[in-house]
Amino acid sequence: MPSLKGMSKKSKNLTIVLLLFSTLSLAMSLGRYGYVGNMRYLFLNWNLFLAWIPLFLGFLIYLRFQATKRLSHLLVVASLVWLLFFPNTSYVLTDLIHLRQKDLVPIWFDLIMILSFSVTSLYLGIISLLWMQEIITIVKGKIWGWIFSIVILSLSSFGVYLGRFERWNSWDILTSPQGIFLDIFERIKNPLTHPGTIGFTVSFFIFSFLIYVFTYILSGPQVKTPQSYVRVRRK
Repeated sequence: MPSLKGMSKKSKNLTIVLLLFSTLSLAMSLGRYGYVGNMRYLFLNWNLFLAWIPLFLGFLIYLRFQATKRLSHLLVVASLVWLLFFPNTSYVLTDLIHLRQKDLVPIWFDLIMILSFSVTSLYLGIISLLWMQEIITIVKGKIWGWIFSIVILSLSSFGVYLGRFERWNSWDILTSPQGIFLDIFERIKNPLTHPGTIGFTVSFFIFSFLIYVFTYILSGPQVKTPQSYVRVRRK
């Protein structure tokens, strides 16, 4: 059984910082609610919760892969679920669009609060993608690992567009699959008639890819894979 006792200092610090960022975000949103009495930004807490799901799934997928040393059908299905929720990690960045001076709270407070939610969510996704890329690199090689990450970030950028501007959610693929697939098909079939879709998706992809590469360069092996989080007891 895996144990957190084997967590390295670097990985432990990374986890602590993410938890502190989440706590700061929650505290600021609840403090704002208590001060002005409206629920304007409480939805950010739900978005942050959704952003934690890819990290949790990525961790479990990697642990299972470490145990089996192969990509089983179960891992493929779990990876598809991970992909379904992955756009939620960078979606929170677009919540900056809600920044307005509308009540007694200083706008700088709201800016810091939304940035706290955004940075936390973004790096929850980046870390989970680093783990998933490591799996593909082990199985297929480094080139395929980078191809995988590029494809995921491209799909995620498109997913962020669908969520922000077309108002689709991750679970709509189950509750309203026909509607979301028709919307996607229309934009793929006639891309030139949707310049906003192309412009946002390409711009957001470049932005997120550069952040990802920057983090990849800075991170060491103990950050790139979750194996440093655990110690597997050998028989």
